[in-house]
Amino acid sequence: MMKTLTQKFESDPDITFHMGCDLSSFMTLKLIEKGNVAIVRSIESLKRLVAYCRENSIAYRALGRGANQVLAGEQLLYIQPSFIFDESKYELVQERYYFPASVSLAFLTKMATNFGLKGWEVLTGIPATVGGAIYMNAGTSLGEIGSLVESVEIMNHDGNVRRHLVKDGDFSYRKNHFVRDGEFIVGATLKHFGVDVKISEKIKEYLNYRKTTQPLRSANCGCVFKNFPDLSAGRLVDRIGLKGLMFDGMQVSTLHANFIENSGKGNAASFEKLVSSITTEVERYTGRKIECEVQYLYNMK
Repeated sequence: MMKTLTQKFESDPDITFHMGCDLSSFMTLKLIEKGNVAIVRSIESLKRLVAYCRENSIAYRALGRGANQVLAGEQLLYIQPSFIFDESKYELVQERYYFPASVSLAFLTKMATNFGLKGWEVLTGIPATVGGAIYMNAGTSLGEIGSLVESVEIMNHDGNVRRHLVKDGDFSYRKNHFVRDGEFIVGATLKHFGVDVKISEKIKEYLNYRKTTQPLRSANCGCVFKNFPDLSAGRLVDRIGLKGLMFDGMQVSTLHANFIENSGKGNAASFEKLVSSITTEVERYTGRKIECEVQYLYNMK
């Protein structure tokens, strides 16, 4: 079926397939896995590809920068939007900005630094795209992206794009409540809370803090577990002595216990087993059920 898929779209210049490829280059955790990826550069091509997958029962998942996902297996097609983006449209301060979903948060952080956009410091250091960040309501200790989103353009299963106006309750911790399974965020309008020349310094300070407290240079997927309202997940994992715990190429970071690092030999199965060990030990010693925020279980079935 995958071969037929590539033949169907071989004349489409806006779709590039990487079938049976090394998936490590598509996720920040760099796991040793093989799989199928389609890079799509236009909304029209995305519509056609999703329609074909649905008509032919081809399972697919949206893929951003792969910072919050564990990719595994050739039973899925990972679809990565990479829409055309004209940076020249963002050279002046505006009240709000529209971004294609595939724009990186690093670009938004650069804008925040240059213009002093208040509120955008919450995006500092998050290795995600606009679409992926909105989908999981990504954030830092400074805040979450949900507080900045005015509206989101979403493509449904039939290829129709709707504009969702964000309202109270549409976001919660690491979650949105308006994108349905199998849908794609294709763009979004973000606001800010005015201009403050001190924002650039705030961003610089937070980046320095991250460099000293998080393993930014290693292969990892960011924070693995959701925090509790009264306690960070990393602190809890550290309290029960799991820093440095290793399994088959994967290790709980010795710098920050909510990070799992890949030595270069890890795969999705070893990641899952280490996560399972951590959740079991946390519940055994504390009675708390720790929840994984990284998306991976759908790949392991």
